[in-house]
Parts: sequence; C-alpha cells; structure tokens
Amino acid sequence: MTITQIHSEVCKARQVTLRQLWRWVRIIDIKPQGAIRTRPQQYPEDSAARIITALGLSPQPKASIPTMKQLKAEKRKAAK
Repeated sequence: MTITQIHSEVCKARQVTLRQLWRWVRIIDIKPQGAIRTRPQQYPEDSAARIITALGLSPQPKASIPTMKQLKAEKRKAAK
C-alpha cells in the first residue's frame, strides 16, 4: 500500500492533508516494507486502519469506562 492509497483510505473517514498524514505515519511509527530506497515505498496493508484507529475514528465500538456505581456493585457481588 503506497502513501497515496493510505491517504485515500484515511480521507474517507476524515479530510487530511499529506503533511498531516506523514506526521501521523511518523508518530504511529509505521515503517515501509522492504528496501528503504524503493519508490514508491510500500507500507503494511493495515496502515490506514491503524491511523484511523489512532485518531479515534474507527467504527468499532469502544469499551465504555465503568462508573463508580458499577464498580461498587461488582465489588458487592464478589463479596457475596
């Protein structure tokens, strides 16, 4: 997957510039596959999904943080 393909996938979830995309690739530490000097550089197939997930835009449901009331209820159940 090239950076252009990654860009088109990420843009479906959120409009981004190539400059922003390069920044996220660097922050998430996505490395190109194969030889460093090959052009165009190939990145792993899950690169776009990793960026979308890191931005919090993934369609997957997130685990909710339990409230104090729920934690106390679980503690009472465990004590019985």
